[in-house]
Amino acid sequence: MTVIMIEVFRILKGKWFWLSALFTVVTLWAGIGPDSYWLLQGSQMESAWLFQNAFTSSVNAISLPLLAALPGAALTRKELGSGSLRGILFRINMRKYLFSRVISLLFSSMAAQCIGAGGFILAISFLAAEFYFPLNFLIARVICAAVFAVVGSFGALLTRDTTCAYAIPIALCFALTMLRARFMIDAEFIDPLCWLSGAPDKLLFMGAVLVLLITGYIIFLCQEVRRNV
Repeated sequence: MTVIMIEVFRILKGKWFWLSALFTVVTLWAGIGPDSYWLLQGSQMESAWLFQNAFTSSVNAISLPLLAALPGAALTRKELGSGSLRGILFRINMRKYLFSRVISLLFSSMAAQCIGAGGFILAISFLAAEFYFPLNFLIARVICAAVFAVVGSFGALLTRDTTCAYAIPIALCFALTMLRARFMIDAEFIDPLCWLSGAPDKLLFMGAVLVLLITGYIIFLCQEVRRNV
């Protein structure tokens, strides 16, 4: 538990975590589209409709993968590349290291999205003078962010390049979205933008994908650690 708390505090002190939360607010606001102008002019608008537009906007196809990976997807690769891993494993064992890195990776992406989306929800509720909490959209966004964070960290380990921690999630999300839009219109489960709808079947699918990704990530990270130490 101490190791996890140290990792959490390290993430919270990092600028990328708070930048991710801040730009989450910005991108969700951009997802509203022209309605944001009328909202600022004092027009009465239904907050549920605004949240649906913001959380499922096409802007998320690029912004969400990047914002999810930004706080912590490259950290493990940096530890392996810098050689600091030996010193870390000298203080803690392999099991604690793997567990702490997975928890910190998930926390960095999910917490940043919760903070950013929470700020956006409060701002819209204040401007629309109507409080509505889009729980299904928030849960879908948080799980989706965790998926992209794991994909980014996995990609950085595979390619041994920290840049891929950000590039691979963006490329994957964009490719899946375009594949469905151009060739497989009925295949909603391959489109990350459809995941963000918060439908129960989509949430279950994302949960299963996340569990599989985490399992594969732990196995591969363990192999990489043993190979580099």
